[in-house]
Amino acid sequence: MPKKRHSTEEIIGKLREVEVLVGRGGTLGDAVRSIGVTDQTYYRWRKEYGGLKMDQAKRLKELERENTRLRKAVCPACGFTMRVAAKWAGYGLPVCACGEQIALA
Repeated sequence: MPKKRHSTEEIIGKLREVEVLVGRGGTLGDAVRSIGVTDQTYYRWRKEYGGLKMDQAKRLKELERENTRLRKAVCPACGFTMRVAAKWAGYGLPVCACGEQIALA
């Protein structure tokens, strides 16, 4: 059976559902099974998305996508790939050691 990739909104909704079921007196194991994931997945989700609201989680994913894009910056002149281009975010295009501006992917 193929793995299902849950969206951020689904994950936060399922975490809230577990909180409600446990709050009503159910056990954590039963609550986690009722949302259809393993205990390990639940704890990983809780670690990553535990205290987030829906808008905060969307912003987190947006920042992660932007960070990935910035890390793929490549210099057109020498072909040097910048590994830590995120520090230039918001300051225009970064400049390579060879003096060329780096095109962001």
